[in-house]
Amino acid sequence: MNIAEQSENTTFSLSGSVGAVHDMLGQGSGQGSFATASADKSVSRHLWPETPESLAPRPAPIAYTFASFDGRTVIEKWTGVLGSFELLLNSVPGCTYVVNATLTYDTEADRSVTRTALIPAGLSATIGAVPLDATNLVLDLAFKGVFSDEHHRFEWNTPLGQWAGGVRQIDLSGVWPGSTSALDVQSGNAR
Repeated sequence: MNIAEQSENTTFSLSGSVGAVHDMLGQGSGQGSFATASADKSVSRHLWPETPESLAPRPAPIAYTFASFDGRTVIEKWTGVLGSFELLLNSVPGCTYVVNATLTYDTEADRSVTRTALIPAGLSATIGAVPLDATNLVLDLAFKGVFSDEHHRFEWNTPLGQWAGGVRQIDLSGVWPGSTSALDVQSGNAR
């Protein structure tokens, strides 16, 4: 059974004998069925077996995941209420570079916001309280050198749909005067 509400305050009911419905929901050891299925508003439903008072001819392999929506934006792996986004910039042990971080993003008020952080070698910094309506996030990282800096960039168009749990961690590494790298821990993307 797969049920999705398409309007607010919708109710769905499935009725039948207790044992048969219990088995249908995968909580019993027998074969299950239902007598009736009803909804009072707009519901997308997929039942197996699809007809009342019948048994499924064979087991059906089923896999599913949960997602929520904010307007048309899909929020994958949603786990709870989000107040804001948080970006953790972690200079991993052994990193000897000082890093200047600049985060820019747009908000629904059509204003561009710029936030900065300085990450000393071996320490971390957090850019928190990034609003949930932030879009077009760009993180520019400058690993400070004597004559020139080494740069890395990450971009997220809609973090609401990309930052599971509202947090993103970037690991910073490199030993001066060697090369540097930045790793988006959640996605595995390295720069």
